[in-house]
Amino acid sequence: MMYISHLKNLKQTVVYPFLLFIFEDNYKRNLDTSELIKILKLIESYIFRRSVCEIPTNALNKIFGSLKKELIEIPDYQKNYYENIVAILLSKKIMEYFQKIFYLKEIFCNVICINFVQLNIYWRS
Repeated sequence: MMYISHLKNLKQTVVYPFLLFIFEDNYKRNLDTSELIKILKLIESYIFRRSVCEIPTNALNKIFGSLKKELIEIPDYQKNYYENIVAILLSKKIMEYFQKIFYLKEIFCNVICINFVQLNIYWRS
């Protein structure tokens, strides 16, 4: 699965315990594979956006450390697995940053511009 390699490349090991949990549910047939893929994409996007918005990693520790606990507290969470995870993530304060797409675009453009300038300086020296 390419989504696992994407998550591995993002080097955020804090999500691994939650990933083990959802893979176990997939193995037990509590979570079908299409939902699993949607969840992996969601987590990848979440981590990438956090990185682009320069939100500290310690925020991820809190979020993913409690995600499983919050999910299993929802009665029959398996029936709407993906939607429940989305709802939990949306309830986090960090989502205020993600919902501001213009902020995300601005930060992303700044990161690209800074990297481009740094590359130009490197090639000229």
